[in-house]
Amino acid sequence: MIFDGSDGNGGNSTILTVANDGILNLANLTITKGERGITVNGGILNVAGASFLDNFQEASGGGAIYNSGGTVNIAGSLFIRQ
Repeated sequence: MIFDGSDGNGGNSTILTVANDGILNLANLTITKGERGITVNGGILNVAGASFLDNFQEASGGGAIYNSGGTVNIAGSLFIRQ
């Protein structure tokens, strides 16, 4: 499965957000072209076997994953910026 953050107008957007007290488990997928591919706002993100391709946030941090007080666990994943 591929999640693409391109908005069709040359811009990008956040693809997924983990809310406070939320839990998101992701496996074997691709997150691409997100401005902050995934934002974690106090919840828990577990990632295994994922690819993060060309995600970025130039203004205020982030990129593939922006963590704002949550927990992020990653195993066997790729992070590539071309």
